Amino acid sequence: NLLPSSANEKDLSPHEVFVTAVGLPKEARKPYIRHLHSYYCNAYCYMKPKWRTQGDKFEPRARVGKLVGYDDMHGRIYWIYDQEKQQVVRVSAVKFREQDDPEPSARE
Repeated sequence: NLLPSSANEKDLSPHEVFVTAVGLPKEARKPYIRHLHSYYCNAYCYMKPKWRTQGDKFEPRARVGKLVGYDDMHGRIYWIYDQEKQQVVRVSAVKFREQDDPEPSARE
């Protein structure tokens, strides 16, 4: 409901249509979408020191996963599929690399 839709006049998002109809100020009309990323893009999740091997300072500090969902609408918590452990984890400290993704036909 945050992205523009051709079903609405002037290609407004459903959020913008609702906020305009209710009469909220102009600042509230544009939805916050900076936290949105492509689904299944590469995500690098920070691993806390207690999860890493002690004494190995060359061990990676992040795990690579894939974005599979959002936990809240403000972009603070994401659901990431950890391919190594084959489980979905809930993380907040994450960096995304959308340009690293292979072509859709190359995915397994």
